[in-house]
Amino acid sequence: MIFDPTTGKEALNPKSIAHIRRVVEAFQRTCKKTYLRELTGDDLVGYFAMMRAQANLDPRDPKYSNRLRERNNTVYFHYSTLRSFFERYKINITDMLEEEQIPHYKERVPEAYTEAELLKMWGAAEPEEKIRLQFFCASGFRKQEVAYLTWDDVDLTTGIARVTSKAGWKPKNKTSREVMLPDWLVTLLQERRKARPNDSWVFPSATGMPARKSQMLYMLKAVANRAGVGGRVDLHKFRSTYASLLNKSGKVTIEEISGRLGHADTMTTRSYLERMNQNTDLDGRTMPGCWGLKRKFKINPVRQAN
Repeated sequence: MIFDPTTGKEALNPKSIAHIRRVVEAFQRTCKKTYLRELTGDDLVGYFAMMRAQANLDPRDPKYSNRLRERNNTVYFHYSTLRSFFERYKINITDMLEEEQIPHYKERVPEAYTEAELLKMWGAAEPEEKIRLQFFCASGFRKQEVAYLTWDDVDLTTGIARVTSKAGWKPKNKTSREVMLPDWLVTLLQERRKARPNDSWVFPSATGMPARKSQMLYMLKAVANRAGVGGRVDLHKFRSTYASLLNKSGKVTIEEISGRLGHADTMTTRSYLERMNQNTDLDGRTMPGCWGLKRKFKINPVRQAN
C-alpha cells in the first residue's frame, strides 16, 4: 500500500488520477478563470448545464427517463470529483451553490431476470458464455469481482468463493467476503479447473488477463440477442436476481443476504430489496439446491489481502 507523504492518506491509483485529470480539464475548457480564488457558483452551474446539453436528449425517446437519469448521475460524479479536487486547496464548492443547484445521484430501480429469460439465455449461450453468466447469477458477484476472481479464491472442496484484493484492484468498500456456491456450479468449476490447470484467473479474457467490464457486457448482450430476451439487459441484473431468490426463499436472513452481496450494512440491503422490482416468476422456495441453500450458510470473516 502506497501513502501520499503530504496527507498521510492512501495514495490514489493511476486510474483515479487519470479520471480526476479528465474532469478538471473538461471543467477548465468551460471556466475561463485564471486563479482558483476567482471560481464562483455560476462557473459550476454553467459547466453542469453544458454537460446536460451535450447529451442531446429527446423527450420523445422511449428511453428518455432512463437516459436523463444516467446523464444527471454523470453530472453528479463530475461534481463529486471537482468537490474533492478543490477541497485539496481548501475551497468548498458546495458552499458556492444553492441547494437546488447541487447535483444529486439517483439510483436505478433494481430489476431481476425472470425464469423464462434465464432459461432462454442458458439455451442460447455457448458453453463458455453459459458458465460465466451462470456464475454471475449464482454468486451475486459484481462485474469486477468476477473479472478478478482467481483459482486461489475458490475452494473446490467446500464450494466457497472469496472476494479478495488484488494488485491494482480492491473490492467495493475495500472489504473481502465469502460466498457459498451451489453444488451444480462447484461441479462445473471442478471440470473447468481440470481442463485449464495453468490458468490463474477463473474467467480470463482472450489474452489471459482479467476481462474488461465491456467485454463481459458485450458477451451478455450477444447471448440475450440470440435468445430473444429484450428489455434492460445488463450484468447487474444477475446480482438483483440472486438477491431476489435469496429473499424469496424464506431461508436466508437480511443479515446473510447483506453478507453475500457485500453491502456495507443491512440498511443498504433493505433499501435495495424494497426498491427492487419483485414481479419475477422465479420462486426461491422451489430452487434451494440451485442457490446453495441446502447447506447451512455462515459468514466467515476473511482477512483483507494487503
